Amino acid sequence: MSYSLKQLPRTSLDAALAKAEHYRDLNQPEEAESICRDVLDVDRENQRAWKLLGLALTDRFPSRQVGLAEEAIDAFERLTDEYERIYHVGVAWERSAKAHLERNEAHSAVTAFEHALHLFEQARSCAPSYPTRCSAGTGAYGCWAPTPRSRPPWAPLARTRFTWETE
Repeated sequence: MSYSLKQLPRTSLDAALAKAEHYRDLNQPEEAESICRDVLDVDRENQRAWKLLGLALTDRFPSRQVGLAEEAIDAFERLTDEYERIYHVGVAWERSAKAHLERNEAHSAVTAFEHALHLFEQARSCAPSYPTRCSAGTGAYGCWAPTPRSRPPWAPLARTRFTWETE
């Protein structure tokens, strides 16, 4: 008896990638990787799948499995947007450097960090411009664009000065 795997229907690719993101959030990168590869079997040009695949592979760097960095970089190299491609290859190098640090491989870590920093600098030069710079760390406060004489929304409204009167 012969078994064959069924391909994902094209209409289910977005749902499958949402599930892959969920598996990454649950720290299960192997499952995320598997889903991304299933999506790419159907749609070789799916940019979201290539990016998620690369990120899932970088999540596995601490496992010391040989070839993960090369696979992740290959996945990121398939991104068509120049900024996304350069930035994510930099992420792969940075995560590789951190894995080297965990293994006490200082020289390899320094080399990988230097490469990552060079790529981040390249990415910054071709980054799209936005009216405000928002980071994921803003949380409940949302985005805040500094303007002259403005203060961040989390800053206290006034500084109260307490003085003690003595008789």
